[in-house]
Amino acid sequence: MVERLASELGMTAVMVTDEPDNGYSSGADYWLSATDQIIVTRNRAILDSPALKPVAVSLQRNPQFRVWTDDYYNLLGVLKR
Repeated sequence: MVERLASELGMTAVMVTDEPDNGYSSGADYWLSATDQIIVTRNRAILDSPALKPVAVSLQRNPQFRVWTDDYYNLLGVLKR
């Protein structure tokens, strides 16, 4: 869904996954957890930055998804996949 909306608006969407270096341990590090973030931008400099470029993964287009609008959305269809 995010890729389709981004593409429709002339933007690029990438996924960045972040995992703690030391895994999941105890103590203060207990609260650290993995995250998945989607960055949507038109700014190519952000996507080409040395900090982001090696960890950003392009979202793959799924031709079965239509562009979501105020007139069309299908949450059940997404959850079933």
